[in-house]
Amino acid sequence: MKRNLYLTIALLCSAPLLPAEVGDTLNLTAGFVADGVAASFTNGVMTFGKTELQASTRFYDSQKGWVAGSRYGDSLMCWAHTASNMIQYWQSYYGVFYKGDTALPYGSDYKRELYNVMNPSNSPVITDPMRLNVMKALKDSGFSNSGNEVASGTNWFFTWVDSQGGYYSDYFGAIHNGQSNAEGQTATITGINSVSGLKSALLPALGITETNGSYRQTEAGLIAHLNVTNGTNPHTLTCYGLTTHADGSIKSVIIADSDDCRLTGYESTIGSTGASGTYTPKLSQLYIKTDSDGKIMLYSDESCETPFISGYAYYVAGVTQINTPEVLKNMLAEYSDTANEAQVWNGGATEWVSQKSTTEQLPTESTGWDIHVNGDNIDEEYKGYYHTYSTDGRSVRFDNHAATDKRSITITGTVAAESIEVAAAGYEFNAGAQAELKSGARLTVRSMASLHSQVALNLSDLTLESGAELSSDQVITVSGVFHAGLHSSAATFNARSTITPASSINADLDLTGASSIILDGTVNMNGHRLYLLADTPITLNYDSASYDIPFFSNVSELLIINANGQKIELTPGADVTEYLNVYSNEIPL
Repeated sequence: MKRNLYLTIALLCSAPLLPAEVGDTLNLTAGFVADGVAASFTNGVMTFGKTELQASTRFYDSQKGWVAGSRYGDSLMCWAHTASNMIQYWQSYYGVFYKGDTALPYGSDYKRELYNVMNPSNSPVITDPMRLNVMKALKDSGFSNSGNEVASGTNWFFTWVDSQGGYYSDYFGAIHNGQSNAEGQTATITGINSVSGLKSALLPALGITETNGSYRQTEAGLIAHLNVTNGTNPHTLTCYGLTTHADGSIKSVIIADSDDCRLTGYESTIGSTGASGTYTPKLSQLYIKTDSDGKIMLYSDESCETPFISGYAYYVAGVTQINTPEVLKNMLAEYSDTANEAQVWNGGATEWVSQKSTTEQLPTESTGWDIHVNGDNIDEEYKGYYHTYSTDGRSVRFDNHAATDKRSITITGTVAAESIEVAAAGYEFNAGAQAELKSGARLTVRSMASLHSQVALNLSDLTLESGAELSSDQVITVSGVFHAGLHSSAATFNARSTITPASSINADLDLTGASSIILDGTVNMNGHRLYLLADTPITLNYDSASYDIPFFSNVSELLIINANGQKIELTPGADVTEYLNVYSNEIPL
């Protein structure tokens, strides 16, 4: 028996039925530098000038103060500067997971312009990559101006809780009074006595894995330490990358040197020059050649004729890498999974605005957004919400993570989201200056959740679970799938025992561009207009025991556009089945 579907005023009772990055393949012959460093290569030869410096987001070149006899005296602390570069680079990935109560040394101590050829007057002010707060904290903790291991710096910073350090002891383990870590060091030190040994140590220290001559970036947050010496005077360099010969052997290493830009001290006058000239963060390419004794010698020219340090024969003696705990790797992987992990509104801001993510400072609650890290491969004590900068195009979620009085959000400028999920009641999108929600987002309003938007909702898909409420000051348009009446916690409902609340729309609804309409429950239009296209397939799912067919109720006007482009206006009481392509439980009505 054919069941005619009528547009009614009454609410019908119905039954429903998001540089190199991890994973990238690398061409080491062409040249590799760590993610966030914008060096360019031509035929394996590196360029790093003004343009590359300003484009770099994760380049750190901590420099010595060269103030012998002062409390900033660090002339013998190249190891500390290298450790600081490595730690700061690592923190630019993992710093969001810091759990301590004391202020975290992060970034630089001030901002300055990069002068002369590196920075003409129209160039932006950027954070000084040569004056790291990690280095200041390490020096102020009591380390003397003397030689030491890079691992001493990483151990202090990550684990030594009684020495003004131990910032990440929650993850690395707490070490008291500088004692050795019996369960493993924060860094691995590998001695080098061959070119192949250098490669096997340096690749993992940069987060690179080699498989059958193919290279992939498999770990984030790593730059390396090179221990170099002339046999008498040891020195440390920060390694950001490398190049290889066609046979896969290492041709050159890309380094930063704490000695090549001699500053006049931490309190020096901005724009003054040191012994070597202008303050200029510097990335250098050093070529390697094995001598008759098998030492891996360093040269500043590709022909390997000019020693790295004039008058001295320096060679590579060791490599050091940070050992990131597995739990942090897992946390970062989930945190960075833009395809599957939504940004969650935390209520710490009042505006939803397009944000420029930065590595110069860590995100705080005031950004307004968190990522919920709670994967099965993460111990319970580390699960939780971690702050993030908003990323345009990523999925966003509005739920009970924000207090009830923090759910009024002003959209300012253009924002974009792949999908929007509203999973709690009381959310509002207010229109700020030039407010626009970029069209094409998928919007889901969960059962008993609600959203009111002053900003136009031009959506790809719209899903309303049973009891969801959506209202707007403007027409809501859908260009993809419209689905109403779902419930997040049950697959089916029995019409004889359960009354499923209708979803509610308090706005004119334009579905003329929709690809399909699926109704598992009734949609209460609250006296607003509904626009449909006659050819759009409409699927109505209902319990066979019930004669209540889900559809739109309380519609003031139903405007149907037919195949000829004509508008057909229907009023309550009209039979819509002769105008629409309607299926009920896969049977045409």
